[in-house]
Amino acid sequence: MRPTSSPPYYFIYGQHIRDIDPRFIHVERVSDRGALHHGNVEPHVHPHLHQLSYWLQGEGRFTVDGAQHDLVPDTLTWLPASVVHGFRADATADAIVLSLSHDFLSNVLSHVDAPPVEALARMPLVTKIPGELAARVREMFLELEREHRFPSWGLKHVVSAQVQLIMVMLARLIEADRPEQAAPPKAAALFSRFLTLLDQRFRDCRTVDAYVALLGTTPYLLNRACREGAGQNASEVIRGRIFLEAKRLLHYTALNSGDVAFALGFDDPAHFGRAFRAETGLSPARWRAQQRRLADADEG
Repeated sequence: MRPTSSPPYYFIYGQHIRDIDPRFIHVERVSDRGALHHGNVEPHVHPHLHQLSYWLQGEGRFTVDGAQHDLVPDTLTWLPASVVHGFRADATADAIVLSLSHDFLSNVLSHVDAPPVEALARMPLVTKIPGELAARVREMFLELEREHRFPSWGLKHVVSAQVQLIMVMLARLIEADRPEQAAPPKAAALFSRFLTLLDQRFRDCRTVDAYVALLGTTPYLLNRACREGAGQNASEVIRGRIFLEAKRLLHYTALNSGDVAFALGFDDPAHFGRAFRAETGLSPARWRAQQRRLADADEG
């Protein structure tokens, strides 16, 4: 299937964008919309909702910003708003999906004084929950589902508490996998602020100095925060965000290379082409063709 426009933007999958209650939460199963997608959910975006899902059964492939991940039972996916995602799964596959408004998530995180959780909340994650922990997390999602289907007073407080616990457990898993010492709280908080600002300004702010000025910090502190938070220096994180957006536009839209360059704030398409080749090893046109071949092979 060839892209002709940007990925569709949905409220909940299949529903048109609409205004939402700032405290909006929603829980459903993937199978609840099975008649709509038949296990094949094309790449799409939820611009105003964050989604936390737990896969109960079945197998498939999950796509996040073009990267492919295996879907197996006890896979947990965390998708911040505006991440392009989709999946293909077999007829038995099912998951519990929790959708949260930005305001609701912000309120949840305001009660968790843990910078690793704040950093996690800004990055997509697909991970298989290991061992005995899987049974605990599965039960948390089943409890979220029960609370939503049979609501009583205090629903949002219960959901908030469960989401806090799940996010903390995820952050612990990630921190445990890091051989180095966890980032100090101030560095983690700076990295989180930097990622937020980068998402807002990557089209017109391309230098470390620009972000240093906006954040009121120093190049040394910002680079240290980025190395501890992402294993890269600040300029690499900036470049990665720019070319993530370039790949989204090339993969999911029919914009030509010049239009992509201008959409990203490049004055010269040739400059964009050289920078893209340096980043990926391919020209924009060849990279797009490669992604289409991979998509066609996957469909076959």
